[in-house]
Amino acid sequence: MRRFIASCVAGLLTIACTGDPSPEDVSPTSSDRASVAPDEGYGPARLAGRMTNPDITESSGLAASASRPGTFWTHNDSGERPVLFCLRADGGSCGVVNISSAGIFDWEDMARGPGPAPGVDHLYIGDIGDNAHVRDSIVVYRIPEPRSTGVAEATEIVLTFPDGPHDAETLMAHPHTGDLYVISKGDAPVVYVARAPLSSRMGLEVAGKAPSPGFLPGPTGGDISPDGSRVVLSLYTGAQELVLPPGARFDSIWKQEPMDISLPAVAQREAIAYALDGRSIISTSEGPGGPVHRVSRR
Repeated sequence: MRRFIASCVAGLLTIACTGDPSPEDVSPTSSDRASVAPDEGYGPARLAGRMTNPDITESSGLAASASRPGTFWTHNDSGERPVLFCLRADGGSCGVVNISSAGIFDWEDMARGPGPAPGVDHLYIGDIGDNAHVRDSIVVYRIPEPRSTGVAEATEIVLTFPDGPHDAETLMAHPHTGDLYVISKGDAPVVYVARAPLSSRMGLEVAGKAPSPGFLPGPTGGDISPDGSRVVLSLYTGAQELVLPPGARFDSIWKQEPMDISLPAVAQREAIAYALDGRSIISTSEGPGGPVHRVSRR
């Protein structure tokens, strides 16, 4: 599902885009339970800027940086080098990281979360796309989050679906437990999970069902908020957010009614992430010089 989506999406949404609030850095708690305040709702989407690095041609995954607050990581889709790009909040470039020991079949999403070293943030890169449904397994590459640009060595985590191949574009890491979530793409998306501690080869299990994406297949990306209380899912036509009931176990979030989040029409929205403070949502679009949009909770 690639370039023809642009013609389907163009003109669907007409939100004005101006300005850009700054992110804040707060430290999350350490439990898979969350206490959630009443939803304040989101303000209008704002254009934070455009991605200036000409090598970013298909921004397909996005994660807020913890080592460099106020910046984000993104990567290209299939057919490119295994590289992570650092983005400022306005889309400007802040460097690249080359990933050694990593292949690239169809990189579709990324996440930040805990790893095997206590107190160390890791980045998870999801080589999880499978348009033709031919892959016996998918791969997630894990690296300690870089504090500077350069080269990083990846650890490979091979995952297998319990019910055969699926195309997937959504990878999320729970910020406290380290569980990895993969959501299949389609009219009836399913949520799969690999429970931490993670090993080099693992079977996924079904954790629930994601909301129906509507008339276009999805979701195309996702993220879990830093406090573990919310999930945002990217759609070609916008986004949806799920909120965890107070005191509930995390996987009950998949049973909640989604809230629609309006985002401007773009060529092909495939990457979304919470800001480091969890109060804003950032999304990008595929295409050279693609826009970076932000919506913030009131």
